[in-house]
Amino acid sequence: MTSLCQELWQTILAQAVGTGLGLGLVYLPALSVISEHFYNKRGLAMGIAQTGACVGGESHDLHQSQS
Repeated sequence: MTSLCQELWQTILAQAVGTGLGLGLVYLPALSVISEHFYNKRGLAMGIAQTGACVGGESHDLHQSQS
């Protein structure tokens, strides 16, 4: 989608829309399922899930920068 952009504001808008859709369709439903499934150790489960998401995002960035 960003390859069609001709100006900087179009690129920023495309990134914002893509990020919003990604968070809304993948990340937030996954966290809500985890919070419903774990009752006793909900805080630990949510912390592990969020830490995994951060580590996965960073490792993906590092992998892309080395390619």
